[in-house]
Amino acid sequence: MALRALQGFFESNISPGFLMLTVCNLILYGIARHVEAHGGIAAWRCISLFLGSLTLAGAFAASFLLGLPHEVRWLNEDEKRMANARTIDNQIAPDDTAKKWSWPQVKEAFQDPQLYFSIVNSFLANIPNGYGHSWLSTHIG
Repeated sequence: MALRALQGFFESNISPGFLMLTVCNLILYGIARHVEAHGGIAAWRCISLFLGSLTLAGAFAASFLLGLPHEVRWLNEDEKRMANARTIDNQIAPDDTAKKWSWPQVKEAFQDPQLYFSIVNSFLANIPNGYGHSWLSTHIG
C-alpha cells in the first residue's frame, strides 16, 4: 500500500501537457488484457512499445504538417504568401537573430522560474515510468 501511495503521489503532478498519454487508457487496458490472455512479452513493455510507436507517428505527422509558411507542402503559393504576411503582422516572423546564439537569452531563460517548474514536473512525472518499472521487475518478478 505504501508503494501504491508513493506511486499516486509521484503521478499526481502530471500536467495537462501530458494528457495525451492518459486519454488512451481504454486502448492501453485492451493491450494489457490481450497480452495477459495470450502471453508473450510483459504487458507494460507492450504498452511502452505502443506509446513509443504513437510518438513516432506523431513526429512524422508533425514533420509533414509543421514548418515555416514557405516550407509547408499543403499550402499553395497564395496561401503561403498570406500566412507569411500574417506572421510578419503578428511580429513572429523568423529573422536573422533567431539563427544566432545569444548568451543574454540563455541567461534570461535560466532566470525564468517556469523553466525550473517544467524540469521538476517532467522529472517527477517520469520517476514512476523509468525507475519504478525496473525496480518492480527486479524485486517483484
